[in-house]
Amino acid sequence: MDTNARNHSLLLGDRLVDLCTGVVTGPGLARLVLNEREVAILRVLINSGGAMVERGTLLAAVWGYAPTSVSRAVDVTIGRLRKKLEPDPRHPRFLLTCYADGYRLLLQASNENLPRLPEDYARSLARHVGEVLQREDCVVYGRHGDALVQIAAFGPIADANNRVRDPLTIPIGQGIVGSAAARGTLERIADIRRDPRYIRDSYGGLSELAVPILTPAGHVIGVLDSEAQKANAYSDRVVDAMLSLGQMAGLAAR
Repeated sequence: MDTNARNHSLLLGDRLVDLCTGVVTGPGLARLVLNEREVAILRVLINSGGAMVERGTLLAAVWGYAPTSVSRAVDVTIGRLRKKLEPDPRHPRFLLTCYADGYRLLLQASNENLPRLPEDYARSLARHVGEVLQREDCVVYGRHGDALVQIAAFGPIADANNRVRDPLTIPIGQGIVGSAAARGTLERIADIRRDPRYIRDSYGGLSELAVPILTPAGHVIGVLDSEAQKANAYSDRVVDAMLSLGQMAGLAAR
């Protein structure tokens, strides 16, 4: 992403947004215009410098609501923006949902040339962990720039085809999953109640295992994550199996 010095325009991939008129242009793109509130949300996110902006802050800045108001206006508007600006709205690269009830605009999509894990492979991987390793939960994260996006799952947050119903995005370096990606090493947490990094999803366990997915060159392209309702649920055998799966996933990336 790039913006000019006075925030007159915004470049997201191959789409250029004129922040004065709301007009969006890009290769093969029919004329597209953002409304005033869509542009206003983009401006607030740009001014945050890539940091998360809470829903309440966006409601106050764009709609004039009290920060404590309860409204779906922000989520609906972000959804429209993703359809207009993201190459794949289901797996956003720029307008990211943050774990602490807010959104951020990815200012620099780094490592865009890294290979990615095919989604069909990711779904098979999640299903294998659940059915073969008999894990109650598994989520496969793919790397998108400097963030991790849920691309497949087994268990409570998955649909019948091992897709994630409401994909979560986690910045690399945040939470247990983000820490595993940042360090490039596994995280085995015996009791997440003692770990302040834990990010609660719609499924919450007591122990967690996060294994980075590495290419043969050593680049992190995702994370294989599992939670369990019991504490200390990941034996050395399970860890070894998950590490092997992570290594194979790295080889399958393209």
